[in-house]
Amino acid sequence: MESLQVEKLRPKPVVLHTTILFRLLLRAMAPDLVLDVGSMDGSHSRMFRRELPSARVVAFEANPINYQRMLEDPELAAAGVEVLHRAATDRTGSISFYVQPPGANENEAWRQGTSSILQRADEEDRGQQVAVEAVRLDEHVSATASAEAIVLWVDVEGGAFEVLAGAEGVVSQTALIHVEVETEEVWKGQRLKVDVVELLNRYGFIILARGRKELQHDLACVRAELYRAQEGRFRALLWIAKALSLTRKLGGRILGDAVFAMVWRLVPRGWLKTDAGAR
Repeated sequence: MESLQVEKLRPKPVVLHTTILFRLLLRAMAPDLVLDVGSMDGSHSRMFRRELPSARVVAFEANPINYQRMLEDPELAAAGVEVLHRAATDRTGSISFYVQPPGANENEAWRQGTSSILQRADEEDRGQQVAVEAVRLDEHVSATASAEAIVLWVDVEGGAFEVLAGAEGVVSQTALIHVEVETEEVWKGQRLKVDVVELLNRYGFIILARGRKELQHDLACVRAELYRAQEGRFRALLWIAKALSLTRKLGGRILGDAVFAMVWRLVPRGWLKTDAGAR
């Protein structure tokens, strides 16, 4: 596998609202498989389905409470999203998973998405240990369906490195990755951003953009060979995403969403090719 240095291709990733860039790239790439890893409530999977009507969308959720809620969600069922009670990681079989209790009120709703394969570093907030089935993404994809263009959305609370390590067998088919990372230890023994970036480097990905916060933020990454072949188009979408992020920041979410919807429709589906020889 070609080894590429992220720093040589894009020294400083653009700081912006990475979900905006991801959605623009998703439409422009039109992949045939989207893996929503650490889905929590399926909201992103529903969004992916709306934006990619013909793609296969698979949601992985290890938290048994969240998984049950997703099974009972009629919108997810109607959208045809595949919901799997699995922890995507770098191995298979039964593993420990630490469930954070659901919040007692709306102010604690954030707790719904903080469970992990790792215990929190905070001694007083380790979570309830349960057993869940683990799966490698490359083995799952190979066993269930073929895909020419794969996109990953990874939000797994400290386990990003393990998810990506378990996708090694399909990185050549993966065009786009959106992944949450941490710069300091939040979960005991976790691999940090520097480790995730090194792995992405080895896989041949570059980081186009990152979120604003420092301790925990998202990275939007694409295969370097695709970027090199279509750099002008990628730069155009980066510029648009930066402008839309500023609109959302200054004008608020309602205005930001309205402007995004208008601009998003103007991006041609399949504008960005996902094969290495595209120009």
